[in-house]
Amino acid sequence: MAPTDSSPSPAQDTWDGFMAFLGEDPLVGLRPHPASSPQHYPNNPHTAPLPTTAAAWAENYNAGRNRVEMEREATDDALLMVEEGLEDEPNPDVVFRVRIDSQGTVSVFDGNGEEPFAIYTARAIYDAFGMPSPF
Repeated sequence: MAPTDSSPSPAQDTWDGFMAFLGEDPLVGLRPHPASSPQHYPNNPHTAPLPTTAAAWAENYNAGRNRVEMEREATDDALLMVEEGLEDEPNPDVVFRVRIDSQGTVSVFDGNGEEPFAIYTARAIYDAFGMPSPF
């Protein structure tokens, strides 16, 4: 069977790692909502270039390979927010396992699950941050 326009190609480039999501869901947006906005801002020459590989999309979304380091950073950031009076109590970001493809689509996995519980296109992630879509 030939692939359709909506199906990934058999040789689709993917990247596996971890990504931080907000510890508390916003009133509007994705659930879970990515903790940081993409680094590439369309039509702004002073930001990162538009990613073309899965690894570049991972960097664009601030994803990483070291879950323990990302969780420690999330805890440190949450404690700093309390110290600075920006939050009443710490609410660290939650780190989930992700798979990112060369089109910028993020699949989010809980624990050791083999099936993602959330899948976001690059357009959905940019929209969630009120950023113009690069597509």
